[in-house]
Amino acid sequence: LENFFATADPEASRNSVDSEVAQWTGRITAVQYVAITLCNVFWALYGDRIPSKAALQCTVLASTACFAWSAFTTRPWQLLLVRAAAGLSSPLASASVHILDRARSREEIIEGIANFTFSATFAYAVANILIGLTYSTIHWLGINLIATAGNAFAFFVVSHFSAPPTKPGPKPKPEGASKAIFTPWFALHAVRSTQR
Repeated sequence: LENFFATADPEASRNSVDSEVAQWTGRITAVQYVAITLCNVFWALYGDRIPSKAALQCTVLASTACFAWSAFTTRPWQLLLVRAAAGLSSPLASASVHILDRARSREEIIEGIANFTFSATFAYAVANILIGLTYSTIHWLGINLIATAGNAFAFFVVSHFSAPPTKPGPKPKPEGASKAIFTPWFALHAVRSTQR
């Protein structure tokens, strides 16, 4: 964000830039997580009406588009719009539905959600480390283009290597954590956890 303000007003004072960065960071973060909450609630309500593979493809493809769009933003308000769109296309809940749709037992539900949670957290941590180490070299454009490529690869994997849903018939009802993930309270808790 500092680069955005420096580009917009090269004469801006250091204190002015810091203040603007802090305000816009808060706005962008808040808008993104409100959008993620709305997205999670949507999939909680309508996830069983849309084929899980198609739902995950849609959210991953939309996320890919958002990263590509983000690479070319030059103003804070543009970034706010991009992050709002990214929040609305969050694959968190659709990926969970995709996992549940392929589980044949309660154990597989737990294993699938656990693997997804671990992989998402691990990827987030590694991505932040890489950004810290390489940002001065590849800058904003490079970071977002790499993220775009990563999301595009995820879309390819989901499209071509996703397991088929389990056969029609009674499926185990989600319990515990796998049930909680489809409630609005889960989304709100996720937002609060990221702000600590």
